[in-house]
Amino acid sequence: MLTSSPCEWYDGWHAIEETRGMRFGEPVDRYYDGLIYARLIDPMLRGCRKMIAGMIPEGSRVADFGCGTGALCRDLAQKGCHVTGYDFSSAMIRAAHRLSRNTTGHIAFRQADVLVLDPATFGELDCIVLSLVLHEQDMPIRMNTLQLAANSAHHVIIADFNYPIPGRLGRWITYSTEFLAGPKHFKYFRMYNLHEGMQGLLDDFHLRILDDHTACNGIVRIVRTCSPVTDFENSPEESTR
Repeated sequence: MLTSSPCEWYDGWHAIEETRGMRFGEPVDRYYDGLIYARLIDPMLRGCRKMIAGMIPEGSRVADFGCGTGALCRDLAQKGCHVTGYDFSSAMIRAAHRLSRNTTGHIAFRQADVLVLDPATFGELDCIVLSLVLHEQDMPIRMNTLQLAANSAHHVIIADFNYPIPGRLGRWITYSTEFLAGPKHFKYFRMYNLHEGMQGLLDDFHLRILDDHTACNGIVRIVRTCSPVTDFENSPEESTR
């Protein structure tokens, strides 16, 4: 566990030492980005998306960091949210545009590295979603992504692998899938688990947990959080997970 605060370690979201354009994720599209992801992975995450959408009120202003093929964005737009999806992968954004052509509502996609954008770009947001994003980032990038999200919206919803992953079969499937995603991806996934997964990040940032659920047979944990120093009106009571 970290003994210093995230700000002491990385001095906010702007202190990453990576070269420009390589901060949020890899600058090259991965072999599974785009329609392959839409056909193989998106259907398995349907329950996860349904749970996330249920945490966000109609009409909310939402940004989805690492939106992938835009499946969650489409769900949110259809329930009346104003949603923008951001992803560094051109293949993911192309697939998002293609699959969202018949979606009604306020929905937009942007190929961008959110960590090099001016935070004012996002405008006033009710919620930022980080769905299966943090486990595939290096630690400094992971910390700065969460720092940016916590500073840019009233609430942050994080959906990522539970720690520890329950069940021998669940662990085998998860580790095998992450291994097939590539050596660097698997390395960051292992680092995420060595840091006690999502709970390690929540502890580092002292975020208040407002909702806490699991999906995909307990493999994915989904939490809705806000800053510990901010008490937003009409927020549910903090869960006692």
